[in-house]
Amino acid sequence: MLKLLNGSHALLILLVLGWPVSVVAQSSDARSTETKADDKPKTQIKVLNVCGLSDSDAQMMASALKTASLKPTFALDFEISRGLTAPKGAVPSRWARVRHDFAAGAPFITAQYSIAADEGGGVIETLVLAPREHKNFMQLSIEAEVSAGNPEQVLAAATPATHIRLERNGANSLVLARCPAANQVALQPLFASATTVLDVYRRALKAGSLAAELSRPDLKPVAAKTP
Repeated sequence: MLKLLNGSHALLILLVLGWPVSVVAQSSDARSTETKADDKPKTQIKVLNVCGLSDSDAQMMASALKTASLKPTFALDFEISRGLTAPKGAVPSRWARVRHDFAAGAPFITAQYSIAADEGGGVIETLVLAPREHKNFMQLSIEAEVSAGNPEQVLAAATPATHIRLERNGANSLVLARCPAANQVALQPLFASATTVLDVYRRALKAGSLAAELSRPDLKPVAAKTP
């Protein structure tokens, strides 16, 4: 079998041997197709194991949780916002959010707490802490989620943390979630620490006042009018 390195030389050889020239065209087209296929960008998908962490990752997450002050001191700057999200084909969700800046010198620069309630009864609380320096991590977020309830009940019950996420600079995020089917005994101190942090900032940011925001009439979903 001939190895085609030069098109003109290959054509000359084929003519001398009496082979059909169309064979060269097919080989060229196939080689061109292979080149184009190889030129396509390759996509890599990384799957995170949210039910477990390596010992080093667990230690890093524990260190990040310890940096969150349990006696936060805030500056005067703050904001409160609310809204209604109604994606097409999805259950509408009411949400309210409060953000406070930390006082100068604190290891974190902002603290943001939000609570969202959908019409199906699900409630999600999210606390996001942004550090002043990004040497070890860029953001720490803690979530507490229930599938059935209302904001008042969730806030009164001090729902435990169900999800922890650590955004790192130049590295994959560290994510940990409660998985009923997995053995997470060794990870319980992380969930306990995250629950403590979440509860402290619920009270410091006066999260209870956001339940009233979610009850405002303008946040009640209204069915779209048919033209």
